[in-house]
Amino acid sequence: MLGRVLYRSRNNLLRYFCAKQTPPAGGDKDSKTLCEGDKAKPPSESANPAAAPNKVAASKAAAAAAADKAPETAASGKAAATGAPTKAPATAASGKAPAATAAAKEAKTATKCEGEQPASGKGAAKDTSGKGAAPPPPAPPQQKKKEPRIKTFQIYRWKPGEKPKMQTYNIDLNECGTMVLDALIKIKNEKDQTLAFRRSCREGICGSCSMNIGGINTLACVQKIDGNLAAPLRLYPLPHMYVIRDLVPDMSQFYEQYRTIQPWLQRKNESKEPKGGAQYLQHPQDRLELDGLVECILCACCQTACPSYWWNSDRYLGPAVLMQAYRWVIDSRDDATEKRLTQLIDPYKLYRCHTILNCTNTCPKNLNPAKAIIKLKQLLAGYKKKTEPKLETAKLFE
Repeated sequence: MLGRVLYRSRNNLLRYFCAKQTPPAGGDKDSKTLCEGDKAKPPSESANPAAAPNKVAASKAAAAAAADKAPETAASGKAAATGAPTKAPATAASGKAPAATAAAKEAKTATKCEGEQPASGKGAAKDTSGKGAAPPPPAPPQQKKKEPRIKTFQIYRWKPGEKPKMQTYNIDLNECGTMVLDALIKIKNEKDQTLAFRRSCREGICGSCSMNIGGINTLACVQKIDGNLAAPLRLYPLPHMYVIRDLVPDMSQFYEQYRTIQPWLQRKNESKEPKGGAQYLQHPQDRLELDGLVECILCACCQTACPSYWWNSDRYLGPAVLMQAYRWVIDSRDDATEKRLTQLIDPYKLYRCHTILNCTNTCPKNLNPAKAIIKLKQLLAGYKKKTEPKLETAKLFE
C-alpha cells in the first residue's frame, strides 16, 4: 500500500510541474524534454520509451507481493515511515527510497524548467548580459569624389646642343600643393625627371627658386598657383641671364658684382683689435637704420627685372647690389664709409638707375631697392651725411 501511495504522489507531482511549465509553441526543445522527465530517468528508459509502462506494472506487482508477505504492524509501519533499518519493512523502505529520489529529481527538473526562457519565438527574452554579438557599426558616409581640376603648365626647356622650347604638363590641383614649387616637384617626381630647377628652403629665405612665373620675377615657393584653369601658367628662368639648363640661370656675374662692394665690416684699427675677443656693439637706434636692407636674400628677382640692368649689365651694378652697398655704408659699426662711396663714383655703377621701380614692384620680400639707391645718390651729392654712431665700439678695445 505504501508503494502505491508513493508512486501516485510522484505522478501527481510530475503532472503538476509539467503542466505549470509547459513551454510555448516554438519554444526550446531542451526545456520540454526536461519537463517530461527524460533526464531524470535511467539511460535505458530514455532510450526505450515503450518499455516504461511494463516497468511501472512490474513495480506495482512487486509492491503488492511485498505487502502480502510482510504483515503490517504498528512497529513495522512506524519503522517504515521513519526509515528505521528493520528487516521486515525493508522492501517498503527500499521501495520508498527510489520513489523519493525520483520525486526530488523531478522537483529539481521542474525548478530548472522554471528558470529557463524560450530561446526563440515572440516570448524570447533579450540578452542583457553584454556577451552577445554587438551590432555592426554603421558604415561611414561615402565622400563624393572631387572633380579633377586640371591646370596646364608651360615650362621653358633647354639644354646645350638643343633648341629651346616650351613643354606642356597637366597637373590635377586636387593632388598638388598650393605653391608653384609644389607643382614643379610633382612634375619632376611623377612626369618628367629631366626637368631642372633650383630649390632649397621652400620658405622664401634662401632665394634659390627664383624664376619668372606668369611674367613676374618671384620665388616659386611663395607664389601660389593661379586658380584659373582656362589660362596656362608659363614658367621661364630669370630674364637677361645665361641659362645653364631649363629653369637654372647662371648667377656668376651677379655674385661677382656683389663681391665688388666688399660686403663685410671694415674697421680702421682692425689690426689692433683682438680676433674673437669681443663683439662689435651697436645701439638699438642704429640697428633700426638697417631694417628693410638686411632682409635681402640675393634672389636677383629685382636685378633681372630692371631694364637698365638689361641694357648695361656689364657696368651697372643693379638694384640688388646697390641696396646692399647702401646697407654697409650706413652701418654704424663700419668705418669705411668714404671709401665705399668713392667706389661708386662712376657714370654706370650707380647713375644708370632711372627710377623705373620694377625692382620695388617685383621684390618677393617687399623691400624697396629704389629708395636705397636714391639715398646713395644723396650721400654722394652731399645732400645727406651718415649719422654718428650712438655707441662707439672702438673704445672697447683701447
